[in-house]
Amino acid sequence: MASIPLLRLLLLLLPLPLREHLWPSHHRPNDVSAGAGELHPIFIVPGASCSNLEARLTDAYRPSEPSCGALKGKGWFGLWENSSDLPTHHYNECFKEQMSLVYDPVANDYRNFPGVETRVANFGIARGFRSKNPSHPEWCLAKLIGALEEMGYRDGDNMHGVPYDLRYSAPIPGQASQVYSRHFREFMELVETATEKHHHNKKAIILGHSLGGMVALEFVRNAPSAWRDKHIEHLFLVAPTLSQGFVTTVRNLVSGPRNLVYVADATDLSLRPMWRSFETSIVNVPSPGVFGHEPPIVVTERRNYSAYDVEDLLAAVGFSDGVEPFRRRTVARMNYHEAPMVPLTCINGVGNRTPQQLVYWDGNFDEPPQIVYGEGDDIINLVSMLAFDEDMCRQPGQKGRFKSIKLDNASHGSVLTDEWALRRVMQEILELLLLLLPLPLREHLWSSQHRRNDVDAGELHPIIVLPGVACSDLEARLTEAYRPSAARCGAMKGKGWFPLWKNSSDLSTHRYNECFEEQMSLVYDPVANDYRNFPGVETRVPYFGLVKGYHQKWPFDKPWCLTPLIRALEEMGYRDGDNMHGAPYDFRHVPPVPGQESQVYSRYYKEFMELVEATSKRHRKKKVIILGHSHGGCVALEFVRNTPLAWRKEYIKHLFLVTPTLSAGLLDPVENLATGPHNLFYVPGATELSLRPMWRSFETSIANLPSPAVFGREPIVVTERRNYSAYDMEDLLAAVGFGDGIEPFRRRMVARMNYLEAPMVPLTYINGVGKRTPRQLVYWDGNFDEAPERVYGDGDGIVNLVTMLAFDEEMRRQLGQRGQFKSIKVENASHMGILMDEWALKRVMKEILEVNQDSS
Repeated sequence: MASIPLLRLLLLLLPLPLREHLWPSHHRPNDVSAGAGELHPIFIVPGASCSNLEARLTDAYRPSEPSCGALKGKGWFGLWENSSDLPTHHYNECFKEQMSLVYDPVANDYRNFPGVETRVANFGIARGFRSKNPSHPEWCLAKLIGALEEMGYRDGDNMHGVPYDLRYSAPIPGQASQVYSRHFREFMELVETATEKHHHNKKAIILGHSLGGMVALEFVRNAPSAWRDKHIEHLFLVAPTLSQGFVTTVRNLVSGPRNLVYVADATDLSLRPMWRSFETSIVNVPSPGVFGHEPPIVVTERRNYSAYDVEDLLAAVGFSDGVEPFRRRTVARMNYHEAPMVPLTCINGVGNRTPQQLVYWDGNFDEPPQIVYGEGDDIINLVSMLAFDEDMCRQPGQKGRFKSIKLDNASHGSVLTDEWALRRVMQEILELLLLLLPLPLREHLWSSQHRRNDVDAGELHPIIVLPGVACSDLEARLTEAYRPSAARCGAMKGKGWFPLWKNSSDLSTHRYNECFEEQMSLVYDPVANDYRNFPGVETRVPYFGLVKGYHQKWPFDKPWCLTPLIRALEEMGYRDGDNMHGAPYDFRHVPPVPGQESQVYSRYYKEFMELVEATSKRHRKKKVIILGHSHGGCVALEFVRNTPLAWRKEYIKHLFLVTPTLSAGLLDPVENLATGPHNLFYVPGATELSLRPMWRSFETSIANLPSPAVFGREPIVVTERRNYSAYDMEDLLAAVGFGDGIEPFRRRMVARMNYLEAPMVPLTYINGVGKRTPRQLVYWDGNFDEAPERVYGDGDGIVNLVTMLAFDEEMRRQLGQRGQFKSIKVENASHMGILMDEWALKRVMKEILEVNQDSS
């Protein structure tokens, strides 16, 4: 039976008004610790200024002023605890001296000022965090801790604080750090004690914010792999300050620490010498690998400084002493990209003005700079966030256990203080905890809440599902204008509509293969810059509005046309033709970007909009969920982008793109174009080569060729005589004997490659990764009639990982989309298996369920 904490978890998933009605705050018990053992212990690592430091002055201490030695020999005292008291006791200068560090080049490590010993107070206690700035008491995670207590966590029992010495930088594996060697050992012991002795071997959740995120990450990376697997359930990094760097660090280093070290009556400049003595001052300067040569991060009249010029900048600002530790310690951190290899969620705010360039025009580094702003959380630059995302997604073993969340308009500090943003962070913790419940209990709760066969369909948002390329049927009608190449091909002339593309096994039985290829072919019209049917052939897509109209053309038993997904949706309460609809399409044509001509898709989009409007109206004006798989994802995206923005906001609840084939391109279309379509068409007795002329007539054949902006100049096709990169597509078309494709490629496809506008609706992008995916095709002897040798990279078996990451980056760069964009990479899920394999399909269904639970 579910105990109090479990019920609390479930109640916290409800909208706030309903939760207050069912469980008013004045009725909540003060003592709920009895059931806290059901929760996984959580360890919280705060931002830079929240940990307290105590000091002890030994006989070796030689104060610069006699008053600074007043506490010599008198034991431990609060050095960095209540900085408002410092001027009251005339202790500012003593504080700066006793807080300062000294770099030891022999040990390549930092030490305290001679004669000063320090320790971190309140280790293991979350309520021990203290904001030193009286204007911002909320800065030290009080709201997060309160929310966790409401969930059933108790400080010192199943919730622990992990303070640290902000002056030192957490080392990467193999790097010396006397302070962090001790800290990491104590952290490990705290985790072991909490997980093994007190909480029935429940693994730990670790959450770090800001600089605490960096500490948490390095703690995990420094722990032995077997220890991580045994003790760590999940790592949450919230607005972490990582080795990719950010420009605000440079401003603090040059002009003094702004809003980092609060000392009453002290200026940034007066604190600058102390700040520069800290290892922390140089640890997050912008990395060359992320920030590059342009734009410069510091601009002066005499010289500009990029991320490649940090050593010169240190000298220019009068901090030559920082050059050696920067070179020997920080550069190594910049180049260390190993993933922690534990389940990881990284949460950042975006949509805030964030320094990206500092202008000290007259070279006076004692004055505040003029600031050029870019995108980020007001402290961390978006480019740094995206670089970390890419590093995590590239590494086998991590990419399938990594989730990145960008919260629009949440700032670096407010992501854990503003109620709406904190609620989003708590949602992630809640979802994790619910997934960790014992399977029988989770299955019971799931089935009782979401899997009833008699679910009231009116509770669900209607859903429209678009399949991959070969699942829609086509019907044809032959008019008097049709001139068949063979007499038998005209047998259906004047006899109305017949199935042209439905059951391809029948084609050879009726000796219709050549007729099929002719009647399926398209013709490019250069005057209209559009594609048309073969003269005298009219076509239509049947079963519009019904998912039961999707038919697999292969005779073998592979559920390629969304059968498992449709069944799962029916289990949830969806019904075909009521609150679940299909939107089949003519796969030969490519959905146009806004402003592009397409006679076929103009009609299709109109019918699609009418279907959405009618479905929404029939279901009490509930907004509609749209899900597209593979080429259906491309169709779904372009449909949304072609609708008026006000219409989208009124009618679209959520857009799901599952392994979509998008305009950034992939290698698979290159092979299909060169050698004939493999695994796209099943026509008995037909070879890929025999189908190639028909395939090349389709607009689809040239739609998703690799984009230069994504694939660059690395060869994608290799021959003995010449290599071809994404910049050479027109030459490749000519080389493979398809010169007729050059004009439509130039006039239609290049525009698609360069159209990057976001759909501006809530969007979840789901891909498989970890599968061998072609990234280079070798036709060494130049014979494009033979299958190529393939060089493989990462992806879902069809779509390349680089394509997925490019789309991720583009969506997160655009205002209005980044806060409503979610990207999920499912490890070892293939392009088709993601909606066929039960374990992968469950991950997709979880996302659909969450959207239906969202009351916004």
